[in-house]
Amino acid sequence: MTLSDYGRQETDPVTGLRHIVLEQGHRYQGMPGRADFQQLAFQRLTVQVDTSTDEPLPPKSDTIPTAQLWASSACLTGPNCKSA
Repeated sequence: MTLSDYGRQETDPVTGLRHIVLEQGHRYQGMPGRADFQQLAFQRLTVQVDTSTDEPLPPKSDTIPTAQLWASSACLTGPNCKSA
């Protein structure tokens, strides 16, 4: 289990690989229910995100033209979203 105070996602501008960057945290390793676990404190931990899926990533909403957003039927969150 890994816990941290701060975290963000970064994309390498050269390779396009995505990483999760965690800061000021702890990582615990061991078997559940056993007392012989290891604790590791870290200032910064970077983990590469597996992007091996063949499915394309959805576009960021701030890159979709406004007219296309208005015309779409997708509603993710908010008071105006109605369940199907």
